[in-house]
Amino acid sequence: MKKIYNLIRLFLVPIKQYFVKTFTEDYSEDPAGFKSSSVNAPLSKRQYIIWAALFLSGVFLTVFRSTHEAVWYDESYTIAAIGNSFGEMVKMIGRDSHPPLYFLGLKLFTICFGNSLFVMRLFSALAIIFMGSLGFTHIRKLWSHKAALIYTLLCYTMPVSIFQAQEIRMYSWCGAFVSWATILLYQAWQSGKLSHWIYGSLFAYAAALTHYYGLIAVTVTYGIMFFYSFFKKKYLIRIIVTSVLLIIAYMPFFYMLFYQATRVSKGFWIWDRSLWEVMTLFTYFFGYKSPHLNGGVVLFAALGSGVLIIFALLHAWRTKDKGSELFFAAILVFFLTLLAVFVLSELFQPIVMGRYITAILGPFLLILTYALCVIPDLKKFIQTLFLYLLFILPTLYGIYFHFFNGPMNYVTAHISHRVKPGDIFIHGSEHNFGTFSYYFPDNFHYLYYSDKHNPYSNYEVFQKRGDYGPGSKYLRYLDNKKDIWITNRPGDPTRFHLKKIASHKNYIQASKTKKWFLDKSWYGVEVTRFVYTEDKSSYVNTVSGDLHITVSGVQSNNGGPVNIIWALFNCDPIEEENTYLYGNADVSNGKAFIKIEDLDYDTYFIFAWQDQNSNGKPDLETEPTAVANGKYSEDILFKNNSFVFSSEQNNFNIELLDQ
Repeated sequence: MKKIYNLIRLFLVPIKQYFVKTFTEDYSEDPAGFKSSSVNAPLSKRQYIIWAALFLSGVFLTVFRSTHEAVWYDESYTIAAIGNSFGEMVKMIGRDSHPPLYFLGLKLFTICFGNSLFVMRLFSALAIIFMGSLGFTHIRKLWSHKAALIYTLLCYTMPVSIFQAQEIRMYSWCGAFVSWATILLYQAWQSGKLSHWIYGSLFAYAAALTHYYGLIAVTVTYGIMFFYSFFKKKYLIRIIVTSVLLIIAYMPFFYMLFYQATRVSKGFWIWDRSLWEVMTLFTYFFGYKSPHLNGGVVLFAALGSGVLIIFALLHAWRTKDKGSELFFAAILVFFLTLLAVFVLSELFQPIVMGRYITAILGPFLLILTYALCVIPDLKKFIQTLFLYLLFILPTLYGIYFHFFNGPMNYVTAHISHRVKPGDIFIHGSEHNFGTFSYYFPDNFHYLYYSDKHNPYSNYEVFQKRGDYGPGSKYLRYLDNKKDIWITNRPGDPTRFHLKKIASHKNYIQASKTKKWFLDKSWYGVEVTRFVYTEDKSSYVNTVSGDLHITVSGVQSNNGGPVNIIWALFNCDPIEEENTYLYGNADVSNGKAFIKIEDLDYDTYFIFAWQDQNSNGKPDLETEPTAVANGKYSEDILFKNNSFVFSSEQNNFNIELLDQ
């Protein structure tokens, strides 16, 4: 333990010296660096290097593995929307639930740089990078070098920043616009410079045109400024004139706001929040995009930040230091925006949603930055910063390496080689309607729903790739004599029942329903294929059959049960998440027998192992394994050890071998 302590001390001492030299001459008297005379001085070479390293880290953190997640419905909606012309897109978005600015910006960005998944997600990452740059451009001068670095560090490492940087949605840009508006309007109040008023108002206008939480946040901001100006008798005319000009500029979009508010008031997909859900809303900044996955570490991080903020409030109220005014402004913008959202939810329709509060991430970062800055003891400050990084690391790892958006990458890998040009998809879920439209853009897609269905969004954006409607409208597409793929989402009330196609005189179910569901995701997919035939009575199944595999080399288990487990794959990677089918083999006379009924004729990879310790997992170093055409290794590839299953070849032999 003493050696570990000495190592930690060896690590912390240089950090302490670094903070003392970089931020202030006397930490104990000026922990935040607010009194430092070097705030407006030119940066040293070392400080430029630190900022460059921080910005590069921000770029890396926001784009690292940005394409590992599949596209989910909301992203597919965005992609479909920007696939229309500018005029059509604005009209379609106007009939949905969002303002149009983000969609216009993304469309222009993709025109310039292409529409790959990386490019579209990069557009969101640029917003987080832009938000973090406030530390260098403004907070450094308003507060201190220390505060600026902390703000930018928090912006680039906060879990919400990372997963919103990798979403093809408007939330990161709304957060960036609100952040810049907050800072610039505060500067306008401080300096009175016309340029600050103009730029601050422009960013406020951009926030209002990006998301309605942005509109609420800037309305709250101007409300705060108006009341403060009224009592201080300062800039009142300027605030009134600016507000009127913004309202006039927003007037062309009031029809959109009115239509969308009317639509939402009649029914929206967001449910009433329980008291616990409201209380844990702050965990969204520190956790995963799916709040139900957040554990104790995330809750502790949120509670810790709450304690820090209370401490900072007491400190600011007592000292009225240089940073307290902006801190109080950020507190008011953040909490009054939330209050306005809660009030609107109670009066009209629930609109409280975790990802929407990304709009006020900037004020929250300012609050937390101040709270960290005013920790009076350098050692405690470093320990607090270290704890923050320690608590968010597991979440960051999960964001980069887990799959929250659903299994569409795996679904596509499994069926894309079977889907033919002209095949038709009929979807019993709007989520599938969007995602399959993205992954299979050359096929026709039809969304089936009941007359009582309340759409999540405006389906017009998908009109280039399909159609939608209730009742028996889908029947018109069965006359095309094409194979039909039925997709559903488990638990979706609009489920399309297979009997609707199975009862048709010309369609036969060609495969069992395949289901995909990943542990960390809320989104599962079911797919069933039907083939067209002129005469059901004379139909000969040429697409599927029974696969038989005999496994030799089975060892005794010292009198215990002999378990042979198998997993079937139809594409790379050979990993648990990509398993196509799995099960237990029948064991008899030193051999195991695998039978898979009604399996599509195709190319497959089989992996089997003898589960000697009955833990349900292959222990590769100690348990025998078997694959076709060779021996298993951790870097094995599908193409090297696959086999072709057909009506002519449906029996195969593999052997269990020790590693």
